[in-house]
Amino acid sequence: MDWASVVIGGLILVLVVIVALWVLMSLFRAPLEGTERAIWLLIILAFPVVGAFIWLSWGQDSVARRPRS
Repeated sequence: MDWASVVIGGLILVLVVIVALWVLMSLFRAPLEGTERAIWLLIILAFPVVGAFIWLSWGQDSVARRPRS
């Protein structure tokens, strides 16, 4: 077995886990209602790369721009 491939694969796996945790932590820190959070979570889980990218680029912005109630 090629050890370099194992190491590279392990590093990529660790990086994917770190990015997934970062995205989910940002989702749960956002000031959303339960239904909104559930919808975003379903989008992210259904389309991991696209959903996470949309949340980080558009979703957080839309939450930040809301008028304070």
